[in-house]
Formats: sequence, structure tokens, C-alpha cells
Amino acid sequence: ICFSGVIIMSLVYPMGEPTQLQPASEPQHSPQPQPQPQQAQHAQYQSQEETKQEEQLGHVAEQRRSKCFSVNSDIIHAYSGYFVLASLVAGASLVLLMIILGNFSVYTSALVAYVVGFAVILMFQPLAHKRIFYVNAYFMLHSMSHLGTSSASFYFFTDTPEQYPNGPHFSKMFYTTSMSLVPCVFVLVGVTIYNLNLRNYSFRTIFLFPPVISFVLSMLNIVVYKRWNLAVGIRDEFFVIGSEAVQSLVGALNYVPMTLLTSHLCPDGLEATVFALLAGSRNMGMTIGSFGGAALLHFFGVQPQGRPNEGAEFDNLWLVCLIRSFLHLISLALIPFLIPEGHPDKRIHYDELHVETERKSSSVSSSSSSPSALLASRRVASSQSA
Repeated sequence: ICFSGVIIMSLVYPMGEPTQLQPASEPQHSPQPQPQPQQAQHAQYQSQEETKQEEQLGHVAEQRRSKCFSVNSDIIHAYSGYFVLASLVAGASLVLLMIILGNFSVYTSALVAYVVGFAVILMFQPLAHKRIFYVNAYFMLHSMSHLGTSSASFYFFTDTPEQYPNGPHFSKMFYTTSMSLVPCVFVLVGVTIYNLNLRNYSFRTIFLFPPVISFVLSMLNIVVYKRWNLAVGIRDEFFVIGSEAVQSLVGALNYVPMTLLTSHLCPDGLEATVFALLAGSRNMGMTIGSFGGAALLHFFGVQPQGRPNEGAEFDNLWLVCLIRSFLHLISLALIPFLIPEGHPDKRIHYDELHVETERKSSSVSSSSSSPSALLASRRVASSQSA
């Protein structure tokens, strides 16, 4: 909902007339003192220095406008598809919010959530460029296939001996600090590995690694859920922290190219709107995956609540993890069809995308104060300063 609000607000432009500073009428009894020549010369010199600094930074002098805001009909007309799409995504977010707040069954909530998710994917087809539609479909399907089962894992690791005698018995302090701090450090490691090794590969090659590694790590979690690691002498702390650290590293390797690909596909002059749409849709997919994970846990009877002697609730947790692991591989089948060719270091250009963008931008740039004109002016100033 917040992303959709930002999108809609990005299409709202200050349309008030430039503020005109009216000279103050001089009282008849006390005329205004004239500035001293030295003060006027100093003010002029200071103004010239500020202008020179702005030109070096690539800034463009803009007219002051009034504080009243109104809707720019030219922008709404030129990019009407994205405006309608933002409104529809906001409506879909409200539907998910109603599901969360309503007293619906687990299966009904998951079914409605996935219907909403597929509806959002199809909304992009008539209202956005086809490449944006493909990439958004991959992002959402990738997020929707990652089922959230963290609630059951929390009780598995933190239940006391009275609640789950055969469990790891982690303290809540250890689970919420160590298992969160170490993965955060490995996120930086993942970004570093990407910058050093993966940035020279194509997007399709880069996106092959995270699903495969996630599948292997999820399969290794079955070892903990079945308690096989104790049989080979591996403590739960080292095994689980190592698994979470590598999983965070893989998440960084997946997140960075996703963000770059999203940035590459944004049309000129509409970068913030399209980026917010794609990022918001991806986050919506993660929420929908949580609904799917809750339904899967309920289906296999994994419903721990911290009660005494609830060890039987975890008997099928390994089976849930097995299904969740294979769902990670869905992304591999989608890469050849939905991810475009290209490299992270090179901007992806599509002729039809730029023709469409230039046609829409030309209708908006009817006045010198339009966003397209200001964007072009900034680019000229930036190139001259460079």
C-alpha cells in the first residue's frame, strides 16, 4: 500500500503558478534605506558563486512554485497505464490486508491470496511494457514460490525441554540475536562476491545460482529437523548458524541483480514509478508466500504453539521443508522465458520501449516546466559538467 501511495504521489506535480515576489509599498513617512554599494557587490558576488557551484554539480535552476499541489493531467494522460496499474496494485494490497484482518480459514486465505497474486501479474500485461511484464512475473512467481515456514521453525528451535524434549533448546536471546547478526554480516559478503565475480556474467547466468544453492541449503535443514546432525557429532548451533549465514549470502546474490535489472528496465522519465511498482509487487509476492506456507503447515499438522509435550507437532516438519525445497527450483524453469539477455554493467535497451517512452514524453513536454524538459536539462548540465 505504501509503495502504491508513492507511485500515485509521484504522478502529482506542483501546478501552481510561479510565485511572484511583489515589491513592498514604501511608507510615505519612512522610505526604505538603499543598500550600500559594498553590500550590494558582496551579495552579487555570493549569488554568482552559488550559481557556479550549482552548475558544477549539474543542478538546474527551477522556478519557485506555490505550495498548493494539484494533479498534472498531462502526466496522467501520458502514463495513464501506469497510473491505473498503481491504483489496481493498491486495491490488491487492501484485499490482502482484509484477508489478514478477517477471520477466514487458512486454506481460504491462501487461495484468495494466490488469486490476487496471479491477478496482479496479469494486470501488467495490458498496462505495462512487455519486458516489464515478463520481469515482474518472474519476480512475483519467485517470491510466491518461497513459502514462509519461519513460525514453525521458531518453536522448533526455542521450545524448552518440557515442550519438546528432543529439540535444540535455543534461548530466545540466542535465536533473535546470533541467528540474525551473523546472516547480516554475510549479506555484505554476498554483495562483495557479486561485485568481484558475478557482475561480468549475464542476468540469466546469475539467476541460476540462487535457486540451486537455496535448494541445497533447504535440503540440509532436513538434517536438523530429523536430528541426524547429532548422530554425526555436529552441534545444532554451528549447523544452523552456518546454514542461515549461507542462506543470507545467497539472498544477497539474488537481491542485487534483481535490483539492477529493475533499474535497467525503468523507462526514462518514469524511473521512480516503475521501480516502486516492481519492488512493491515483489514484496507482495513474499506476503503471498507466507499465506502458502501457513496453509502447507496446516495441511501436514505442523501447528506448534509452545505447549508442553508438543514434540509430535514437528514430526512432519521435514516433509514441509522437502516440498519447500523443490519449490525453489521453479525459478530455474522461468529464467529462459522471463529474464532478458544482458549484463549488469550495461543498460538494457529495447527499441520499442524507448519509442513508446519518447512518444509519451513528447506529449508531456509541452511546456518548459514539464518533468521531461527538466530531465533533459539536468542531463545536458550533467554532461557539460563532466
